[in-house]
Amino acid sequence: MTQTLTTNKVAAAAIGLAMVFTSFGFASTASAQSVDDLAAQIASLLATITSLQAQLAGMTGGGAMTGSYNFTLNHEMGDEGGEVMDMQKFMNAQGFAVSATGAGSPGNETSYFGSRTKQAVVAWQNANAAAVLTPVGLTSGTGYWGPSSRAHANSMGGGTTGGTTTVPTGTGVTVSAAAQPANGISVEGAARVPYTKFVLTNNSGVAQTISSVTVERGGLLNNLAIAGVVLLDQNGMQLGNARVLNSVNQATVGTPMTLNAGASMTFTVAANMNASLDLYAG
Repeated sequence: MTQTLTTNKVAAAAIGLAMVFTSFGFASTASAQSVDDLAAQIASLLATITSLQAQLAGMTGGGAMTGSYNFTLNHEMGDEGGEVMDMQKFMNAQGFAVSATGAGSPGNETSYFGSRTKQAVVAWQNANAAAVLTPVGLTSGTGYWGPSSRAHANSMGGGTTGGTTTVPTGTGVTVSAAAQPANGISVEGAARVPYTKFVLTNNSGVAQTISSVTVERGGLLNNLAIAGVVLLDQNGMQLGNARVLNSVNQATVGTPMTLNAGASMTFTVAANMNASLDLYAG
């Protein structure tokens, strides 16, 4: 992405595909949870967040993005998807790092609940034994992310990052994950297969124009398996034409749209699958 003196940029990460929202006053990058098995592949996107936040803070005087997450799902070692990435973010924010470097480290969280995630959860449970363990008759952490752990984490505000990310002062537009499509297996020639959903909310007090959405594919999927990427509005109407993924796994979709002050809009990133899908791995 390029940057001008009149354009602020900010990145927010969840799971899956990366969307770049560009307006006449701002540009915001976000990724929302989509297909579980792609989650571990977005580390390169997450690694850019710190840099972009620093750039934004330097331009606007604002701080890093903050938010909270309301944990609702139970998890244990071996799980993928769900709220695992947010758990890892919470553990890292609380000082119980999943990993010092690489996958699971701050800024490189994944959606896989492995042994390092379990160790972090155990350490956090032991440190909060009175609130997490004692009420359920335990004396040491188990690593199981159940109702007691979730309730205490929620009472702490869910950490400093989470499912809803607020753009700092300067743009007044928030980017957040919507309820995600159910996991499934795409079939040959299928049209508008939903991959991920996101919500834009305009709190700026003035109308904002969103000119496009840039989608970046992650994971093992071959680009040729996707005949075209499309953007759908909240009524399921396609915005603009389908676009193929380029050599850097990106496609810019959508048409210019106005987001009125105080309004929210939900969008879906979908794909038209190749008619010969069995030829491509991933």
